[in-house]
Amino acid sequence: MTTFALKIAALICMVIDHLEKSGIVHQALLMELGLSIKASFACIQGMDFIGRMAFPIYAFLIAQGCGRTRNIGRYLLRLFLFALLSEIPYDLLLHELNVSGVRSFYITPFSHMNVLFTLFLGAAAIALYQRAEPKFGRWVMMPLGLAGAALAHILDTDYGALGVALIVAGYWPASRRGKLLGMAGVLAALYLGYASDWFQNLYLDHFIRLLGALLGLGLAALCRPDRPCPRAKWLFYAAYPAHLAVLLAVRGIVGG
Repeated sequence: MTTFALKIAALICMVIDHLEKSGIVHQALLMELGLSIKASFACIQGMDFIGRMAFPIYAFLIAQGCGRTRNIGRYLLRLFLFALLSEIPYDLLLHELNVSGVRSFYITPFSHMNVLFTLFLGAAAIALYQRAEPKFGRWVMMPLGLAGAALAHILDTDYGALGVALIVAGYWPASRRGKLLGMAGVLAALYLGYASDWFQNLYLDHFIRLLGALLGLGLAALCRPDRPCPRAKWLFYAAYPAHLAVLLAVRGIVGG
């Protein structure tokens, strides 16, 4: 699988996930379309499963991108600018529903920050490592990764501290197999540990979501870098805020 194909797969998985998370596709709608209760529930669960594949792929791509880019400063700047551009549509689409399910148009931007900020913090930790490693050795990655993870936790970015840890694990100075095993370990901590209040409320759903995330990582493991296309690079950066805006418009039209 080429890098381009992997990016397309991640984008499709993300859009499917956001269709469900934003309430555009929901069980009642699927039942109105003729699905049974069981089939509609399975469809929603399937969308959630597919959605879990996206972030491990993006984390892998960011880690690999940090190693291949000719100018990591510009790489970080692009991530940061598109993260800023995405925040308002992200909040409107995914965080405007309160716990009772009643729509509220009062939002607090940057109270829970979108996933591009997580990718930025992971890439920033790697960039600092690239500068520090010649002087301090490869183990300097650990405190830098912890610092990036702590900042993600404080800022409450999507996937938080473990999201940054996943990116850092994908760049860790080890063999390709070692990187992938490290990422798999972080995913296990994310879906079995953190998501279950550290094993206090561990259910089958947590294992299913982990399986989806590991499937995404498996796709990433099949990736073989291809020749980059400059125009496609900007397309994928723009795809995140663009798809949020489109889904926001769709929900406004259909009244989801």
